[in-house]
Amino acid sequence: MKGAPKEAIVAIEPALKKYPNDPTVRLVHGQALIKSGKIAEGAAELEIAAKLGQKNIPVLIEAARSFVEAKMNERAIDLLGRPPNSTQNRPSLTRSSKKIYLDMGKPTRRQRSARRSRN
Repeated sequence: MKGAPKEAIVAIEPALKKYPNDPTVRLVHGQALIKSGKIAEGAAELEIAAKLGQKNIPVLIEAARSFVEAKMNERAIDLLGRPPNSTQNRPSLTRSSKKIYLDMGKPTRRQRSARRSRN
């Protein structure tokens, strides 16, 4: 998202009114709200985006990243733990969720296993 967050909010509002059930529109709106400091409102929009976009792996990944940026790691973990209704692009979700976990400072399953075997 380029430009100031408040400008983005104003720019996305017509699309939000026209396409209220579009997960991508909700995602971008939520990201803009978070970046403008409206964390609770942005988080609510991200939850709506994730619910509407249950089969849309890129939306789920971006929503999780936005939760991490907002220091809402538990919500990101909950979101990544939701099994998508479609297994299409599942490897993409797995790779991306590993990156997001690392961004949160949480070890991946392989790293936890390696640590246990060393001890």
